[in-house]
Amino acid sequence: MEGIKRIEESLKEEAEEEREEILKEANQKAEEIKSEARREADAKSDKIIEEGKREAESIVKKILSNARMKARRRKLEFKDEMCQKVFEEAKDKLLELKENQEKYKEILKKLIKEGGLAVGGGDLEVLVSKSEDLLTQELIEEIGREISEETGKDTQLTLKKELKEKTGGAIVRRSDGSMQSDNTFEARLERMRDSLRTEVTKILFENE
Repeated sequence: MEGIKRIEESLKEEAEEEREEILKEANQKAEEIKSEARREADAKSDKIIEEGKREAESIVKKILSNARMKARRRKLEFKDEMCQKVFEEAKDKLLELKENQEKYKEILKKLIKEGGLAVGGGDLEVLVSKSEDLLTQELIEEIGREISEETGKDTQLTLKKELKEKTGGAIVRRSDGSMQSDNTFEARLERMRDSLRTEVTKILFENE
């Protein structure tokens, strides 16, 4: 009987040891699962934080980019406004030349001659302001002779007062309308706009 009892006790001890070993392994496995879960949670948390940072940086960059674009656009608009103001003042100054009749007569003569040479002489029409009264028939004939001499082509000029009151300079065109040279103050300024704009910008914004 004692032998059987010892066997039973031995089996109980083995069973208890096995149970403890199983519990130990189960607890260890549970801890591993918990640790893995924490690592995954931390990784997800870090990922969310990192994505948030990237998104915030992207938003800030976009805001700064838009602000710079607006600033550049406003700067260009301001430059255009200032340049336009300078051009308008330049046009007014040119028109003031008309007040000095002798000086303006020489300028007008030069502009008409340049226009006549540009279209090659011949039968030409000279368009000037409706209020223009400096161009006498004698002066018109003189300009025609000078154009004839330089082009080698007989030139006749016909005066037409058709342009707006405040127009300075003149338009010279062939009588058949096939070619014309616009030498009004406005047109000459417009042709010079790009080069003048560069110079005006340098002067107005030289410290930039």
